[in-house]
Amino acid sequence: MRRFPIRMCIGVLTLLGAIAGPLAAELPYITQARHGRDPGGEPRMIITASAQVELVTLVAARADYQRSVNPPQADNPLGTFWNQRSRPFGIHDAPRHLRELRNHGLWGDRLLEFALHLSSPPALERVIPWSSDLLDAARGESMEDPAGVLDQLRLEIKDFGEKVRFNDHFSAKEADYGAMVAGLESMLEGQDPMAQNAAFWGVKPGGDLYLIPSPLMAGGYLASIKVGSRTHQFLAFGPALAVRVVDANFLDHLLNHELSHLIVDPILRAHVDGLDASSALWRPLAQRLRSATHVVTWTDGIGEHLLRAYNIYLVQQEDPVQADLYVSTEEAGGYIYTRPFLGILSEYAGDRERWPSLEAYMPTLVERLAAMAEKVRDLDPSTRVPDFQLSNAGFEEGGGAWIARDWMLVRAGDLPGKAAGSFTEVRRDTQVAHEGTASLRLRIGPDTTGLVAVEQGPLAVRSGGTVRASAWVKTEEVQREGIQQKVCGLYVIFFNRSGEVISRGESDSAVGTLDWTLLSAEFVAPADTVRAGFGILLGMSGTAWFDDVDFERVD
Repeated sequence: MRRFPIRMCIGVLTLLGAIAGPLAAELPYITQARHGRDPGGEPRMIITASAQVELVTLVAARADYQRSVNPPQADNPLGTFWNQRSRPFGIHDAPRHLRELRNHGLWGDRLLEFALHLSSPPALERVIPWSSDLLDAARGESMEDPAGVLDQLRLEIKDFGEKVRFNDHFSAKEADYGAMVAGLESMLEGQDPMAQNAAFWGVKPGGDLYLIPSPLMAGGYLASIKVGSRTHQFLAFGPALAVRVVDANFLDHLLNHELSHLIVDPILRAHVDGLDASSALWRPLAQRLRSATHVVTWTDGIGEHLLRAYNIYLVQQEDPVQADLYVSTEEAGGYIYTRPFLGILSEYAGDRERWPSLEAYMPTLVERLAAMAEKVRDLDPSTRVPDFQLSNAGFEEGGGAWIARDWMLVRAGDLPGKAAGSFTEVRRDTQVAHEGTASLRLRIGPDTTGLVAVEQGPLAVRSGGTVRASAWVKTEEVQREGIQQKVCGLYVIFFNRSGEVISRGESDSAVGTLDWTLLSAEFVAPADTVRAGFGILLGMSGTAWFDDVDFERVD
């Protein structure tokens, strides 16, 4: 698939120098909207600063700070805001309308969209009509004039900016903006995240992407503005401390996640009727995700799971161990289906000839989620039945790539001075099997350190119950070399409701050269256990085949 060009247009110094003019430093989309322009050409990526975004961010942070003596960090608008950064402006109250409109949804990306409708301070004029989303937020439960409410808020923010001498503050941050822009240019040199995401999801961007770095912000929010036939995207983001914005992992995650939302969300909305068949999966998520992340529907939940899995999938190609840590983090944060979604995404990525785009994959995605919904009682800690069963226990079903369906590589081993996994192998072997037609083959080279592990989960486990893990294993010259760990067998990890590991255990190890041998071990689930991960582990050099694994209740 051809790559789309990136043209970096750096407008920071121009904006800082011309900030006093009411329209001299408009964001490009505003000029286009005012004059009805609809430029063609390939999508561009543009880095620019925005005094409008900075002012609205500051006002929103002050409004949130004034809601409570100790405001919760995660509740701050437009990303977590460091309250001490706003203390110089604390002598003035934030515009009261913002605090009122917060209850009607004028927050987060809506505030970003609000800021993008305005010219630079101090004029802060409304230069295009308010969007329908903003008007709906301003209307709330009443039928009063929503445009008038938004105009009143604009005037209050303008007055606030003048009182706190915001333009002086913004100009003083010139060094911060310069460092952020330089870091962005350096990281993006030779890369094209727009093309990467478009190629993966099979959809070409429909407009330009504006990156708006903000020293006042942590995290990112994205707004879409339609101009003519094109929809331009505006991603405002920052670390609250400027030095962190040049962190490649932070930027990669942010760009991949937010850019993919632009592509994935419309496709999911177009298939909402089919996705409703799996809505039973929403029940275990609803309360936590609604309160903690503002994900309010099952379609939203699917999108978030899919895009978080996408970021992990990209990390997994380079560092499977780090990817597994990200999986655990997402599960602990309430995205309990991250691992199965990662399997779904691996299936999609493993056969792009069959599924050239996410749209082409949607019927299969609907089927996969519906199948998950049938097992929701096994995935929901509050309602699951105590019995469970491993999926694809004989490795008879492939995964569209190099690993079997429902089994995830979670440890890849390492070799000093080499890339992770250079001297390791994990394969579904269709030439060797205990029963059936396939087994799982693990191999470690003699100089490799670390572990190779393949895991399945989450599996429902009752607190205090005893479980038995078993598998048939065949080995060839499995032996410990140097500092390698003497492990070749099975393991179980027990988790509590928050996703924290509370206990783990391993079976005895198979060493040497053995024909098919039954390996078995029993484990007691500690108090507070709600789920477990079951895995196969090799830490010594040699080759081991595993087949016909089982994980069952004893009592």
